[in-house]
Amino acid sequence: SDFIRVDNNRNNISIFIPSTINVNQKINNFYYVNYSYNYIKNLYSNNNIKYYNTKGSWFSEELKKVVIENITIITLELNTITEADIYNFIQLANWIKQEMQQEGVSIAINTALAII
Repeated sequence: SDFIRVDNNRNNISIFIPSTINVNQKINNFYYVNYSYNYIKNLYSNNNIKYYNTKGSWFSEELKKVVIENITIITLELNTITEADIYNFIQLANWIKQEMQQEGVSIAINTALAII
């Protein structure tokens, strides 16, 4: 895509883990963060995985309102990003989406954001 730019030697791919289930019911997301971290670590087995907490908001089509929540972002730094890497993160996003009953889950590839 024209929106996804891959650098020659340093790239980041991230997944955004919400702190809500069923669109807007607040929960402790530790289980989902831990699962996601281990999923990524098992695939890549490197120490270039970082995570941090932040706040985010998005418009729920289902509820017709803005949902504000805490989000944990897990980021993997790679020399290059392949289609297989993007596929791995899409698979994880789909799992989170289903398990947490979300309308969408975001992944970021460098500066590009995709909602899965």
